[in-house]
Parts: sequence; C-alpha cells; structure tokens
Amino acid sequence: MAEILAKPYADPEIPSGSNGLDSGETSIRNTFDDVDDYDNWVESPPLDSAGQAMAGYNGWTREVWVVWAARTSGDPWMFYDTGLKRVQVRVTAANGTVTDRYGYRWREGALKRSPPLDTEVITWVGAELQLGASGLARAGTNLLNASKD
Repeated sequence: MAEILAKPYADPEIPSGSNGLDSGETSIRNTFDDVDDYDNWVESPPLDSAGQAMAGYNGWTREVWVVWAARTSGDPWMFYDTGLKRVQVRVTAANGTVTDRYGYRWREGALKRSPPLDTEVITWVGAELQLGASGLARAGTNLLNASKD
C-alpha cells in the first residue's frame, strides 16, 4: 500500500489518461509510474520491490484494485474521474485467510500544492548535551518528509 500511495495520482506523461495502464505501458511493476497502473495487478508469490520472491510467502497471493471514489464518502465510483482514487490491496495467505486494506490518493494532495505564502521549512534537527565541565555530546538528523518546492 505504501509503495502504491507514494506514486503520483495521474500518469506524469498523460495526466488526463484513463484508469489502469496507459498506451505503451507494460504490466511490469518497476515501470509503474502512477497509482492506477497497479489496477488489477496480481502476484503470487508476492515479490519485494526489487522483484525477488519474499521468503516464507509461498502460496500467498497479492491483488490490487484501483477505482475512482466518491469524494464525499470514499465509496467506489467507477463512472468518471472524481479526483480521488481508492486503492484496495488484498493478501490471501497460503491457508486461505484473506486480508483487505484500503487507501486513498487525492489529486490535490498536500505535497502537490505550493504553500500560499513564503514558508520556512525545517529540514534538520539537532541537539547538544553538556556533560560536566568538558564533555559535549551532539546528535542530529535530516527530516525526510519535508515538502519539495
């Protein structure tokens, strides 16, 4: 689900295309460039993002459906582009247990719009700790979820 929802809402080359694979696209996962490319994708056994079979998942199946959704309720809406896509990922275990997860991808997601005013964004956080008279400990990290210009 995380891999799918991280993709753009629409195809970067054909933003007004239909749901599913667009002309010239293949059903090879590492070529998927937008959310709806995953529609009707089935994999058994499940593969990792590098295309390798995941250890311990023989007999498991992963299926994905992507449909337009009603903006007021999130219910499936298959007639026209509403600006909201519902992603359903179904995993079926070797023993037959079925698990469904749902996620939504909006055309106007928060990272797709520029802020209305000039904004400062924090991209690094650090701390210093004084240890006695002569010791000093420093640590910091980059923040990986900062929006891009």
